[in-house]
Amino acid sequence: PDAGLRAAALDALGSLGAAEAVRDIVPMLRDAAPGIREAAVRALRRLKAVDAVMDVCALLKDPERQVRMQAAGALREMGSRTRAADVAAFLKREAGVDRAIALHVLADLESKEAAPLLIELIENDSASIRRGAIEALVAVRSGGGDAIAKRLKDSDAAVREAAARALVAMDAREQ
Repeated sequence: PDAGLRAAALDALGSLGAAEAVRDIVPMLRDAAPGIREAAVRALRRLKAVDAVMDVCALLKDPERQVRMQAAGALREMGSRTRAADVAAFLKREAGVDRAIALHVLADLESKEAAPLLIELIENDSASIRRGAIEALVAVRSGGGDAIAKRLKDSDAAVREAAARALVAMDAREQ
């Protein structure tokens, strides 16, 4: 069938709240057409299909940026926090996951399981990734003070500022 028609059908399944359709939607995450993969993610997002979290995680490596973005946004709403350890482990072991998208997913998890990878991202080549990792690490409230302190001498002013703010926030929490 026509890709537009298939995408509309997936959107309808998600809108109808047809939770029993999850097993029929998951295979569409591997469809050749990016629009179908996006529609499948949207449907699973609306259904809050926790059982499909790891299937959606796999799309964080999709060749199409729009599909990756849709997957990252869906994880926030699908109950990925209940699978935080699995999601963090996936992001750590899988090469080819867009680091900016991984950062957003990790920050959304708000879980201590995300801390080791956030600490790793503090060393990323991208200043925006380093800054985001610092901010996310403060949000998960799980250490990283030493790694953050090293960024007080970062070449990027925004990263230095984020590190200083993070250390102040961490210190305030301890008192």
